Amino acid sequence: MRVALAFLAACGTSAPQTAPDAEMTTSDGAGADGPSGVVTLATPVKKQIFLEMVNSAEQSKLDWTTAYPYCEDIGDGRGYTTGIVGFTTDSAGATPDDGPGVLGVVKAYNKAPLAKYLSALQMTADAGTGSHTKIDAVGDFCADWKSAAADVAFQQAQQQDFNITAFEPARALAIADGLGVLGQAMYADDSILNGFGGDPSLSADVAAAKAKAKTPAQGGDEKAYLTAFAAAYRASIDADSGHANDGSTDRVDTMWGPLVTAGNFDLHTPLHWSMYGDPYAIDSDPTPDPSL
Repeated sequence: MRVALAFLAACGTSAPQTAPDAEMTTSDGAGADGPSGVVTLATPVKKQIFLEMVNSAEQSKLDWTTAYPYCEDIGDGRGYTTGIVGFTTDSAGATPDDGPGVLGVVKAYNKAPLAKYLSALQMTADAGTGSHTKIDAVGDFCADWKSAAADVAFQQAQQQDFNITAFEPARALAIADGLGVLGQAMYADDSILNGFGGDPSLSADVAAAKAKAKTPAQGGDEKAYLTAFAAAYRASIDADSGHANDGSTDRVDTMWGPLVTAGNFDLHTPLHWSMYGDPYAIDSDPTPDPSL
């Protein structure tokens, strides 16, 4: 069940503000994103941290790999919500504008026991409806989703759709805006929750933020811009009937917002937060899942 992520505080000394290119380098390139030694949200350890934090919002636990089998209707008007980042049946999940979608995952997988749902999933996504009547007429979708979850090919299909529709477009946009790992994480989280394009969406929130503050790429201050972006992200959550009352504003108020205030632009550990009174912590850099 999706719950709200509530970040209480970023522990340790804040990293100094990065240069306008907002990229951190390592001395030997170890664990970095590419041979140049540049660390981004795609660097395995940073992506692991990001997915653990997102999963604490989505599944109330850090181990995001346990979410592959997840499937239920959470009553937000998006149909079934599934998998590692909440793929929904009302979305095609083929392009960034679609957002993470069940149809995109099942198309990429295209094997039993899920291939039989493709026609129903296509009709449901085309209609953009939260109804799953057509899907249910084919079979027990959530049971079949859970059955497929142990297949590595199915896990790869989930990661592929997430990367195509949310993670990579958001990260590329953030890097173009001169943002460090924290900004990339905030953009990616917005893209998971709202989608990349349309309204509400990450793109709309970025446009609203840019109307208030310059990005680092435009010569602006990273903290000032991310503060404006956080406000825009929060406003879009408030305006969405599916999320306004489910605690999702805590993703801004008590997770990303305090990190912006602390100047933790490289998303370094230790990190401590709580959700609905339950504490969570990433005290040191975790070992990335091999799939990353």
